[in-house]
Amino acid sequence: MTIVGVPMRLSTAIASVFQDVEGRSYIDKVLRAARTHLDMDVAFVAEFQGEKRVLRHLDARHPVPFYPGQVIPQDSRYVQGVITGHLSTLVPNARGQASHPSVPDAGPPLGAHISVPIWLADGTLYGTLCCLRYQADPTLGERDTGMLKTLSELVAHRLDQERTAWQRMQDKAARIDAAIMDKQPRIVYQPIYDVETGTVAGVECLSRFYKGQRATPAEWFKEAVEAGLGTSLEQWAMEKALASMAQMPAHVFFAINGSREFISSGLLEPTLEGHDLTRVVLEVTERAAVADDNTVMAHLQPLRQRGLRIALDNAGAGHASMRDILHLRPDQIKLDISLVHDIDQDANHRALAAALSTFAHDIGSDVVAEGIETLAELRVLQGMGVDRVQGYLLSHPVPLDDAVGLAHAPRRDFDHRLGAEPVAERRAR
Repeated sequence: MTIVGVPMRLSTAIASVFQDVEGRSYIDKVLRAARTHLDMDVAFVAEFQGEKRVLRHLDARHPVPFYPGQVIPQDSRYVQGVITGHLSTLVPNARGQASHPSVPDAGPPLGAHISVPIWLADGTLYGTLCCLRYQADPTLGERDTGMLKTLSELVAHRLDQERTAWQRMQDKAARIDAAIMDKQPRIVYQPIYDVETGTVAGVECLSRFYKGQRATPAEWFKEAVEAGLGTSLEQWAMEKALASMAQMPAHVFFAINGSREFISSGLLEPTLEGHDLTRVVLEVTERAAVADDNTVMAHLQPLRQRGLRIALDNAGAGHASMRDILHLRPDQIKLDISLVHDIDQDANHRALAAALSTFAHDIGSDVVAEGIETLAELRVLQGMGVDRVQGYLLSHPVPLDDAVGLAHAPRRDFDHRLGAEPVAERRAR
């Protein structure tokens, strides 16, 4: 089978790009395909930088005195001749010819070579894709040149993708930097009520971004991760939340979100420095790729010895598994909003929530149900013996002053003083 309009030899080479050694970059795979199927000794991609030619990718049959990042001597007349078409891209026998590309002095004698330009989609000349052989090879022909030109287009396509991705990442980084400079996010506080006493036991500190084309907090943090600024944004938000702890009554704990990546980064310890850790509950989330559990535990253990409590977020949503619970041994397990929603009407939700609640209490963890929006949901969860509750039925996330007022308020009677909101109204928020 052949790709339409492409010789069998080229088709095989392109196919091999996707069957190469695991972990090699796409362009490295293209080079391996080019070198192998042309039976050359060296294949490389070089980028033009002003008067310099910098080797970016390399594949060689044997060890060579070339390396990525190396500046390769450039014969401007030859390169320009290849680009303009005045000189052949193919030289089966380079010995004795004046017009051939320069190679490092320490390199072996050049026998044959093929060099083709790499043109990006916007017409920019990126550099060249070159294959070298130490011995002359009179069998090389125009079909081989055509193969290399096609492979250079694959390289160019990937370079265009990388450039686009880099620009998008730069744009995201600029938005995150601008948000932080604009003192975003602001922190709001959602009360967490103790079921037995009816009083505010803690507050969950939540980030809110007031600019950014209606992007949700989750989208902001996801974008920060993609821009390589996820831990920076987490640290900034955590510092802003903890700065208000002194204004809240001493019995109220602060629940702050922290991803495994942030915990593993080593930034958690200095961020918590100077704060009363007995009042801090760290809700472990999975915003980014899950970090190594042993690394996470190594960072958490000394903080837990100083009073830090751990909550496992999103239990019952598929994110937090029994393995996570057994490994982290959290002080709190938070039933996810997707499990709490309509729990009074869904027998499967009730069964899973009841099992998680029983399991949590058996291992000494408290259970917090979040996202409660109706009195019926609250009553079902009370019947299961959950320890703490939060949600729109009890209070929306509010500014600090309002949260302080709620923390000082008298006991709430969950059975008689709460009314269910109209479903259409609460779902629209």
